[in-house]
Amino acid sequence: MLILPAALTKTVVFPGSILPGAGMAGAGMAAMAGLWLAMTIVVGKGWCSYLCFFGGIEEGMAAVMPRAKLKKIDVRWRYGPWAVLLAMALLSLALFDSVYCMWLCPFKAVSEYVAARNTLGMVQNGIFVVLFAGLVIALPLLTKKRTQCAFFCPFGAFQSIFNKTSVFDVKIDRTRCSPCVLCKTACPTMSLTDESIAQGETLMSCMKCGACVDVCPKDAAVWHIKGTEVASKPERARLLLLYAAWGMAIMFGGSIIAQGLATILHVFI
Repeated sequence: MLILPAALTKTVVFPGSILPGAGMAGAGMAAMAGLWLAMTIVVGKGWCSYLCFFGGIEEGMAAVMPRAKLKKIDVRWRYGPWAVLLAMALLSLALFDSVYCMWLCPFKAVSEYVAARNTLGMVQNGIFVVLFAGLVIALPLLTKKRTQCAFFCPFGAFQSIFNKTSVFDVKIDRTRCSPCVLCKTACPTMSLTDESIAQGETLMSCMKCGACVDVCPKDAAVWHIKGTEVASKPERARLLLLYAAWGMAIMFGGSIIAQGLATILHVFI
């Protein structure tokens, strides 16, 4: 949404300033881009596991049911986020508007509705509610998957590209693997297939949540630092990833949590 309009028309499609202004320290696009770049270099799509607080809602819904009610999911749905990303980039270029944020983001239903002063605003809010109910509540309950992340989120697709440059990844040690495919079943974003397991790899969409590592009975799914041997001190790789991820989560979310608590206290005191 930002890159194409900026490159082709020299127009920044962003609801804010490029640099922070007085009284809005850290709120400018440059500060956000800097934080994003630092976090992405380290964790890649791990952003979706450790830094996206909206994903936690899906995670919670997926954990409610003991078993998935809807088990057969067409693997072609994995291409959904890429289709949405392409469509939103082209529409943003054509309309000079942040189309996804204004029309399709399910999490607007729990963050910020648009002003419903007319029919258009009411339609937008209705779309937010329907998408939230379907992608964030109903489908995670039925599938035990993070369906918004896996099938719709364009930012998740964009982050997948940076899994190639991230320091950490998850590997399958083929000398230990059965294969029992429990890892494939446990993956919340369908980032493991029979073919990728046979190759000892996760797919580009892996968000480094560690569900496959936790469920593997043979310790074949392991944390890995790129440039090292597979299964070479996986516990050290796990700890280094978690130190980095949680350190950045605190940095990124600390002010949000503090402001939220201050607002709650202000309401009740």
